Amino acid sequence: MNIENKGTYYSNDQLEKIIKKMALNTLPNELIICEKRKDLFHYIRRVNVIDRFSLLLDITIWGGKVEGIYFEKSKTIFIFVFSQTDDGLDYQSKQLYSLHSLAHEMRHVWQQRNNFTKEVEEDADHFATKFINSNSEYLSKVMKWDDEWEVEEE
Repeated sequence: MNIENKGTYYSNDQLEKIIKKMALNTLPNELIICEKRKDLFHYIRRVNVIDRFSLLLDITIWGGKVEGIYFEKSKTIFIFVFSQTDDGLDYQSKQLYSLHSLAHEMRHVWQQRNNFTKEVEEDADHFATKFINSNSEYLSKVMKWDDEWEVEEE
């Protein structure tokens, strides 16, 4: 898996450790971390034409309403850190909720590869929340946080 990441919020090593801990045994071809909206323009060529149009024309992405997306045809996950504003401008909160989005999208990769079709959004949300909360101590160590964090079921 190729990781495209500017490194402000995560190192590639941190991302690789966290993804390995998920133990889903399926990976996308590419993981792209978009810290700012303008990063989309830089990485948009990484996906096929149909997915490009989806990215460009989806107002919910540009409006910060989408935290991540998995493009099945391109086998690419985009994580939109710029959409994380739940707790204001708190750096660790953005990291935490972006990791939740990563776990959610990684579950979609698993679902697609295993032909899982029942309640996919609910399943992905449940997986992500359970992963973050049950691994809060591990995540705190990998991310070098002083405290453990948890998320609530969406």
